[in-house]
Amino acid sequence: MDVFMRDIPYMVDDTTLTLELARVLHNPPFTQHAPSGTLINFKVHLLPDKKYRRHPHSGSGSLTLPSTAIGEEFLRLFCNGYRSAKLEGHSRQITFGRSNRSPRPDVLGEIRLMPYRNPNAIRETQAREHNLSGVVRLRDVQYLWSCRDFSYSVEWEWKKEDRQDQAVTYRLRFKEDTREVVVERALQPFTDMIAMRYSRIQVVEVDNSSRSLVFFLELPPSYERASTPNVPAISRSSVKRQKLDGLNDSHKLVGPFTWNIIRLVCPSPTDLAEFIRMAEVAGLHVGDRTHTITREGRFSPAVLDKVRARIAALPWSVAFQCEMLIRDQRLDARELLDIQPHISQVLRDRGPEQTEKVVKQFGSDLRRLWNNEDGETCEACFIEARNEVARNKMLQKPPDHGPRLFQCLHVAFTPSGMVLGGPFPDTSNRILRQYPKNHDSFLRVSWTDEDGQTGFRFDRREVDGPPFVELRVGRILKKGFELCGRKFEFLAYSQSALKQYTVWFVHPFQDSKGRRITAEFIRNSIGSDWSKETELMRCPARYAARLSQAFTATESSVFVEVDQIFKLPDIKRNGFCFSDGNGPMSREMAVAIQDALSTNGGGRNRSRRTPSAFQIRIQGAKGVISVDPTLSGLQLGLRPSMIKFESIHHNDVEIARSFDKPIKFFLNRPLIMILAGLGVGERIFLQLQKNAVQQTEQATRSLKSSAELLETHGMGASFALTSTFLNLRKLGISLDPTATTVGFRDVFVDRCLKFAVHHVLRELKFKARIPVPECWKLVGVVDVHNILRPHEIYACIIRGEGSRPEYLKGRILVSKSPTIHPGDVQIAEAIGEPKASSPLRHLVNCLVFSQRGDRPLPNQLSGSDLDGDEYDLVPMVELHPPRIVAPGEYSPTPRKLLPEGCQSNINDVADFIVDFVNNDMLGMVATNFLLIADRKGIFDPDCAKLAGLHSWAVDFPKNGIPVPIEKIPQSDVHVRPDWNAPEINIAGNANYYESQSILGKLFRAIDLPVLSGSNYETRAQPRRKRKGKNSTEDKLANLSLGGSRNLKDPISIRLQRKLSSVVDLVYNKDTAASISDLFDLFAAELENICFQHSLSRYAIRRLSEEEVLIGTIIAKSAQARLRRDNMISMRVESGVLVQRMLKELEGSADESIKDWANRAWMAWFVSQSKKDVFGARSFGFVALRAIFEAIKALES
Repeated sequence: MDVFMRDIPYMVDDTTLTLELARVLHNPPFTQHAPSGTLINFKVHLLPDKKYRRHPHSGSGSLTLPSTAIGEEFLRLFCNGYRSAKLEGHSRQITFGRSNRSPRPDVLGEIRLMPYRNPNAIRETQAREHNLSGVVRLRDVQYLWSCRDFSYSVEWEWKKEDRQDQAVTYRLRFKEDTREVVVERALQPFTDMIAMRYSRIQVVEVDNSSRSLVFFLELPPSYERASTPNVPAISRSSVKRQKLDGLNDSHKLVGPFTWNIIRLVCPSPTDLAEFIRMAEVAGLHVGDRTHTITREGRFSPAVLDKVRARIAALPWSVAFQCEMLIRDQRLDARELLDIQPHISQVLRDRGPEQTEKVVKQFGSDLRRLWNNEDGETCEACFIEARNEVARNKMLQKPPDHGPRLFQCLHVAFTPSGMVLGGPFPDTSNRILRQYPKNHDSFLRVSWTDEDGQTGFRFDRREVDGPPFVELRVGRILKKGFELCGRKFEFLAYSQSALKQYTVWFVHPFQDSKGRRITAEFIRNSIGSDWSKETELMRCPARYAARLSQAFTATESSVFVEVDQIFKLPDIKRNGFCFSDGNGPMSREMAVAIQDALSTNGGGRNRSRRTPSAFQIRIQGAKGVISVDPTLSGLQLGLRPSMIKFESIHHNDVEIARSFDKPIKFFLNRPLIMILAGLGVGERIFLQLQKNAVQQTEQATRSLKSSAELLETHGMGASFALTSTFLNLRKLGISLDPTATTVGFRDVFVDRCLKFAVHHVLRELKFKARIPVPECWKLVGVVDVHNILRPHEIYACIIRGEGSRPEYLKGRILVSKSPTIHPGDVQIAEAIGEPKASSPLRHLVNCLVFSQRGDRPLPNQLSGSDLDGDEYDLVPMVELHPPRIVAPGEYSPTPRKLLPEGCQSNINDVADFIVDFVNNDMLGMVATNFLLIADRKGIFDPDCAKLAGLHSWAVDFPKNGIPVPIEKIPQSDVHVRPDWNAPEINIAGNANYYESQSILGKLFRAIDLPVLSGSNYETRAQPRRKRKGKNSTEDKLANLSLGGSRNLKDPISIRLQRKLSSVVDLVYNKDTAASISDLFDLFAAELENICFQHSLSRYAIRRLSEEEVLIGTIIAKSAQARLRRDNMISMRVESGVLVQRMLKELEGSADESIKDWANRAWMAWFVSQSKKDVFGARSFGFVALRAIFEAIKALES
């Protein structure tokens, strides 16, 4: 409600008046209108003096109160009709009356949401902004390179001749709203800017002698161009700022290598003092240091030309590693030229493969050279790396990942540079399997922001982003790019990779048949004849989606003959397809596929239960195949809904996923919001979260509970920590010693468990990822036997080998994440255990839907289908809503088509990708739904509109038509709920309100412990210094494997006793040396993983060993998605590394299990003798896993 105010003294400002009114509104009788412990919020607005323009306000204004009841109470006390009341502190009476205007919706919404904020705090904020409003004049702007003699070389600067025109000015400002330090160069008609976020500034060093400021950055700054201030305001308001990839041509050349040190020279001590004053207000870390400045031209155009020429002359694998050294700032261009003769010598002596390994080892060692005060040179470091690779036979061996994986090179284009990575192990695909000798001709290319976050971030209201995306994305897609003297051209992408703005590029090559293979050749080989697919080829997005099937990450299984594939019709009724994406296979086909996958996995004891369903690609088809026991022999059925294009080639059954075990179900924010809106009480959510928190915090008390915690939340899987913990427990080992057990806990293990607990609590707090017991997520298939009645389902759960079948029975809540429509949750009836003769019994760990009814149940759940979608099954009745609403209508969205008679080419696909990068609104739609529902509920009309737009946004990658941003409903307030705040949030941030929804209550119920994540220096001893009389080899040489005199700790004694009961432990000197080399290889690869997946691009930042072992990243980040992506790839790479170690320890198939056990025991000894060296503790867990697997093999 609005109250009109007049007769306000001119000397009273809005802050003073707010404080006066607070004395009234925060005392009886108004306290009865506020929830316990809170203060009524309100808004004072003073009208401007438009008549005389000589007073700070007109003497009148409005008071906005959060409710009519409060407004009426206020008027009753202070205005009986038009009678005035006198406020304390001023002789003049202020008159209040009923306003004839309704309050502004945004103002009313904000005061209802936000707690009362003392105007003095607002004054402090305003004072802070005022204190940061100064301008620091600058004389020079320079980019530096940190030399190894601790001097700094100027490698680029804004040229002095550019300043001959007096209109040119250089200045520095603080932008508190975006928390940036901005360096500006103003020259009519533009102002170019270097923007450095506070969070990316490590330290600013002040050199008083030269009046200079040296900024050390964690991540590159951003560059923009704006109209200069003296351009007329009208024209400025219609022109957005431009995002730049560099400041000028010379900067684009040098900036990508020297972005992390920027020097600013002030013209006077006054300017220097002004910066120091403002930096203190902003909270920047400022230090004093005198800098030695030189001009060595380490990245001069002439030097870079030489580097490019010499790199181009190297074999590709070596050239890529050399390019990565200078892109990662581990080496400057002159240093690379200096060691090039050594690289050439190794190349002549050992060939490209070994030279690549030497350069990789050299790159790893270079990270330790930055803080080296011993005077070691790059040349000496390279020679040491060369000798280490020559000595260590394990470093010389190429990784054997089998047919499932390949070594993949990565290139990421950022707004101002390029980041190289790899080779990393990655799952293969159809195209890569066709060219096994040419994997190095393919590049995985992505576009990320400077911090590694997918895509380019900018304020759409102020920055004209599309031209920059066209420049940075479109031009590269259409024209290709050159790297290390090789030209790469755009090939295609997979659908999942497109969401990460990642595509495939290829360098033309000659295959084993002598054919020249280009991107166009590969695309044409995917389908039988694209020109005949006339409707498909009119839609670039759909054409690209069909190409993407060949690039889906898959594993090849069995080759099927043409007569083993049969086609059958879809099950259709009422205009719906009940079998959409799902076909049958025989039991024999499932067994053959599983046998092939087990063989590809290699090693002993790798077999698993044969799944009932697989997600596949074959020919031009995709979808899920599930067991039909009525089929015999090797048979596989394809339906029209599975066949996306015609292809008579590619008869391998390619497996995208095997559904061999059930997935545990977790609640999430969208589903909680929907269930709460449908009437599920808050108590059950709070109780489930409370139970999860208690179980998590108590889990570290025993090995069994720790193992359960790790398994439930998917942590430690790369190192199989769950099974290792349980096996240790069987040996009488516990986390803490008891009368009957040996203690296992130490600083390392304790830190690992703390990281695990922190990871789970963080997922609970920031995602509401709450485990629900006895609930599951299963892939959907159709009941081809027509047994189930409408709205009936069948699900049989087998948790693992040896587990008994569990048949779900009764009312089950079924949904599919993400949920965004109230009808996305439905109740179905699970039939329980079927008859012994029922064909349904052959379907395990999948959800079988009925083919009867008016509409398929999967289609009712977010418009889903059966081509691999997974569904949530919740038997817990407390989570069943009392109200079930009709499902949403999910009509197909139209397609963006070329004119009649035109067919898509790869440039059309490139245009679509640019459009996708610019207009991918799926995240915005989903987030806005939650923001609006938090205040207005899920049935608000805007939420209903967003539910429809969500389906449209999901189909954008396939149909090519984006959701117009102007159609997306926005919140009518400028503040967000507290649960939406990022992890890195400033206390008391006025942009977030205390949400009263269940999401807010869940969020505030958890307090995260403060942890120090990355431990950069711990156990980071140089591996090359590990030799000497106490070296691991010497200890192994003195080791009597049959006795216990060398390892006297209780755990080793118990392990040795167990091993000795099943095998004679025999020492072999050559084996001992190879295990020591194996550890060196493991430690080097683990260290690379730690560096590659740090959230910082700073050359010496890395994750801790404990983080990789558990599979988490502890560092706080405003970009949770970036951390999640890094965690996923870190887990994959560490898992591949562990498998490589296990394979080496297991040995070849013709070696005995006893040899395996002996190597595993030696690996444990190495880990214990090198406990204080980086990687040794993780290697110990690898050794434990190998020991237990060998024991199991011996006992069986």
